[in-house]
Amino acid sequence: MTLEDAADTIAGASVDLGGGSLKTAGGDILVRVKDRRDYARQYAQLPLLTLEDGSRIRLGDVAVVREGFEDTHAWASFDGKAAVMIEIYRVGNQTPNEVADAGKAVLARMNRTLPQGLELTVLEDSSEVFTQRAELLLKNAYLGLALVFIFLALFLETRLAFWVSLGIPISFIGSFIFLSAMDFSINIISMFAFIVTLGIVVDDAVVIGENIYHHRRRGLPVFQAAVIGTREVAIPVIFSVLTNLVTFLPLMFIPGFMGKIFKVIPLVVAAVFGVSMIERLLILPAHLGHRNWGSAIWPLNYLEKWQGRFSLAFEAFVRNGYGAFLSLMLKQRYSVLTLGVALILGMGGYVASGRMGMEMFSRVESDYAYCSASLPYGAASARLKAV
Repeated sequence: MTLEDAADTIAGASVDLGGGSLKTAGGDILVRVKDRRDYARQYAQLPLLTLEDGSRIRLGDVAVVREGFEDTHAWASFDGKAAVMIEIYRVGNQTPNEVADAGKAVLARMNRTLPQGLELTVLEDSSEVFTQRAELLLKNAYLGLALVFIFLALFLETRLAFWVSLGIPISFIGSFIFLSAMDFSINIISMFAFIVTLGIVVDDAVVIGENIYHHRRRGLPVFQAAVIGTREVAIPVIFSVLTNLVTFLPLMFIPGFMGKIFKVIPLVVAAVFGVSMIERLLILPAHLGHRNWGSAIWPLNYLEKWQGRFSLAFEAFVRNGYGAFLSLMLKQRYSVLTLGVALILGMGGYVASGRMGMEMFSRVESDYAYCSASLPYGAASARLKAV
């Protein structure tokens, strides 16, 4: 045997390789060949050659096999000092923040006992990404509630705005009734799904609330206005929910490991939209059709009086200002059509001229900067990571 033959035999008999996957009704079964040796005594028993009489020549018969340190040129440094990196993961049902807090507590305790020159510090904290995504979700929720309430209270009515805005937390909290029965956890992907649904879930509630308000302004009793107003827009609301569900449904059929990750998005969307549809078709009309429309308590009565004055002024502007302008535009319809075509041609020419830049994906600042250095032949390659 040559040295190359011995090396090939050792490499072929000490492997830990993935062999693909088997698709079954219960899911994907990952196949892996695990024949890796970790200790010197295991390598010493490795057969290099089998003779015709059945006897074997093992690696330990022709070589000295011992355990030691690898001769390598790779090293790690942090703040200009030699370093060793330790990664911490959860072992149970802990949240990322709990694992990070526990790790930092251990670091603080160990730093008090380490000798001079040794120090433990945090290089990368993945829980910060989780915290930032949660803060983004809450920020968008608060901002959405505030905008919906302010604009509905400004143009329609204060109490109507309150019940329509309440549909956002009801839909999100109610979705956990269904999500808790599934293999669901609050992570970065599921919070992304909640952020996506946040901008959609309130739309149909606004449509139903505004239609009920329209019929009540026409003089119908509150109960009859709630029934008629909801019935008129029930079918469009249901189909809008189904359309959104169909949009996210293909994510359920992504195969492999990525499919297991993105599968949570349509589950969250279906749960939120399902609860939202129940709330907007049954609960919201009940609130708007069974309540006293008399004077509100302080300070809502002052707010309603101010809103009433604003509503009268806005309706007067619509009738006198916008109405007169619309009548003029309808009389000059050919001029308006010509102006519209000219604007479209002008914008098309501006885009075609190349003066308008386009960026498919905007650059987002990263928490870390990575760089690779290509060194001369014979030198070890380096990969640096900077905070």
